[in-house]
Amino acid sequence: MDVTHIPELAVKSAYPVMMEQHAAVPGVRDQIADIRFIDAGTMYGDKGTTIIGGSRMEEREDGAGFAQDRMEKGWTWQIKIRNYGKELPLDNRLVEASTSTEIGNIIAEWAASVAKNSAYQKEQFVADLLQKGTLTAGDSIFDGSFPGNDDPNPLFIYDGLPLFDTAHTIKVGSGTYANHVASSALTSANLTSAKVLMQQTSAVDDRGERIMNMAQSIIVPPSMEATARVLLNSQQLPGSPNNDVNIHQGTLGLIVNPFLSDTASASAWWLKMSEPGIRFYEQRGGPAVRVYQKEETNQTIVQLNDYWGGGATNWRGLGAFNKAAS
Repeated sequence: MDVTHIPELAVKSAYPVMMEQHAAVPGVRDQIADIRFIDAGTMYGDKGTTIIGGSRMEEREDGAGFAQDRMEKGWTWQIKIRNYGKELPLDNRLVEASTSTEIGNIIAEWAASVAKNSAYQKEQFVADLLQKGTLTAGDSIFDGSFPGNDDPNPLFIYDGLPLFDTAHTIKVGSGTYANHVASSALTSANLTSAKVLMQQTSAVDDRGERIMNMAQSIIVPPSMEATARVLLNSQQLPGSPNNDVNIHQGTLGLIVNPFLSDTASASAWWLKMSEPGIRFYEQRGGPAVRVYQKEETNQTIVQLNDYWGGGATNWRGLGAFNKAAS
């Protein structure tokens, strides 16, 4: 076949199988993160400054004046959109000696595998935000720097601390708040304590005012699935000598994430709240196809390019338990 036909052939061969394979991966990132599609305004990254709204209204008598209030700036989070790609070089002599069907099949098989792996990479990235979010030394996965916007805390989240920490601060007022307990096996008592920590103790906004921060799901690696299912589904309290009622039955969803695979996560578990606090941006439909000629090697190059990235916008949305801080 003529090499000039490859761009059209690549589009016809690659896109259908890429979209099918990319969508076929039974991922869980959409259950953990707020998924958004990249547009022209977020091609390199995104950032946002939390506006601390008004405080509680104060009771007033008829005819009396109103108490004054003001809006204030809170934390500024930022997320880098990362660029990923892969190329398939096709020798022009091979192309010219083959039929369009043969070359189309080569491109389709390659594109399908790369697209599936791209979906897996995204799942791993979101899982690593959880796994690396307890590290006191931080990790580059949290670096939100993009052109014109250097991240002031490149190893941590917006408040200069790990995503999961015991001393998150608020912008207005005093006090520190936690969303991490390093030693806390998944038991009924510890799950109760974790709910209290997330839904009550640390459920405040940046003024220190009470907010709703209700637990929705437990996130676990496969090694913790059996423990979590017994705890969430048994009518009676597991291991109870008096056959006590299991107060956690049916109260939370369960997300089993096979990408939570590092050794330190083997017995860890996470609580996801009503607003997860992690945002993930990706290209609609998966990787994009481009074809070009490489004259110096007499090759036609089929290129797949993808953009995605994620980070934390609110530490309150997740809690980590039974995972060391190093």
